[in-house]
Amino acid sequence: PAGPPERVLLILQVLQRGAPQEAEVFRMRAIEERRQPEQLRSRAVVFLGSRGAAVAEKATTLALSDPSVEVRVAALEALARLPMRGRAVERALPFCQDPDARLRSRATRSLRRIFNEAEDLEREQALEVLRGAKKRGQLTAFPEGYVILAGMADREGKRLHALELYRQGAMELEALSGDRRRATSDLRLEAKLQLADEAKARGQEAELKKWVQQVLGDGFMAVFRLCTV
Repeated sequence: PAGPPERVLLILQVLQRGAPQEAEVFRMRAIEERRQPEQLRSRAVVFLGSRGAAVAEKATTLALSDPSVEVRVAALEALARLPMRGRAVERALPFCQDPDARLRSRATRSLRRIFNEAEDLEREQALEVLRGAKKRGQLTAFPEGYVILAGMADREGKRLHALELYRQGAMELEALSGDRRRATSDLRLEAKLQLADEAKARGQEAELKKWVQQVLGDGFMAVFRLCTV
C-alpha cells in the first residue's frame, strides 16, 4: 500500500508482528518501487537478506542499484549473510572503490565477515572469486585479500607463493590511513609475523630486524635480541 512515510512504516511494523509472508511481499515491493522513506527500503533489504537464497538474491540485486547510499549500505550488509558467498564477494568488491566512504567501509567490513564466517564450499567459492580478482589486478581497493589468500596458500603448502602475498599485503595495508588502516591491524600483524618468522628461519637478520621493528615500533630492540638468540 502507498501512503505517507510514517503510515508505511507503521504498516510494516504491524505486518512484521502478525503476517511474515505479507511483510516479505510488502518489503520487496518497497525496494522494487523505491518507496519512501529510504529507511523503509534499507530495513527491507536487511530483512529480506535472511529470507532464503532466491529472495535475498533478488532484494540485494535491486538494492545495490538504489539511488540512496543508505539503502546500498544496507544491501552490502545483507550480502555478508547470503548463502552464496562467492556471488556476494563478486558483488561487494567493486564497492571497495566507490567514491562514497560509507560504501567503501561497509563493503570491506562485509568482505571480512564473509571470509571469517564462510566454511567449506562457500569459503572455496569466495576464495575463487578473490583469486580471480587478484589475477585481474582488482585487489588494490581490498588489500586485505592478499593476506587472506596468503593464509590459504600456506594451508595448501604453497609457502613461496604465500610469502609473496604476505609481502604484498603488508605493503599495501601499511599504506592505508585513518580508520581504514586501524581496521586491518590483525591482518597487518599476521603478514608481518609470517615474514619475520621466515626471515628468522633463513637466517636473514636484516630482514628479520625490519619486520620486528615494524611490528613493535620504537621498543623493538629488546624483543629483536630475544628473537635472534
